[in-house]
Amino acid sequence: MLFRSQDLIGNRLDHLVAATAGTVTFMRTDAAGSGGNWLEIRSPGGWYTMYGHINNDTPGTDDGANPARWRYAPGLHVGSVVKAGQFVAYLGDSGNAENSVPHLHFELHRPDRTPINAWPSLRLAQGLPIDSVWCAANRNPRATPDDASGSGLWVVTAKGAVDHQIGRAHV
Repeated sequence: MLFRSQDLIGNRLDHLVAATAGTVTFMRTDAAGSGGNWLEIRSPGGWYTMYGHINNDTPGTDDGANPARWRYAPGLHVGSVVKAGQFVAYLGDSGNAENSVPHLHFELHRPDRTPINAWPSLRLAQGLPIDSVWCAANRNPRATPDDASGSGLWVVTAKGAVDHQIGRAHV
């Protein structure tokens, strides 16, 4: 089975950071749909990082009131240019996660918007082995892909951001 998204458990209102430098291309603000409040960022290489279940609660509650102040970082809007590791949104439980625990629904998509399994890259980014029930070394993306390859390696930076590596050294 191939998992095309990861649910990363956290605490309500934890700061979500941009996984890569890029431009905000979409923001859902009505907390509707399965993903609820939703954010998409397109990297300079064309890859998309997607963040779902962004907060929809007043601090200290689980009221679903969806206050604008507690969804996204101040001033963030479609067209905003962000840096890897920059605060972009608050963790929550909007959408179909309302009766679950606060978590980030995280997705990676190729430039053609084909979703890929981020699990191996998230494991490697933490220095963990990828061999498991779902992943094996022979299926891991190349460490030095090019933009057109549609595959790649994601690594966690010193600031905790996840960054797509496209055949270049990362500082």
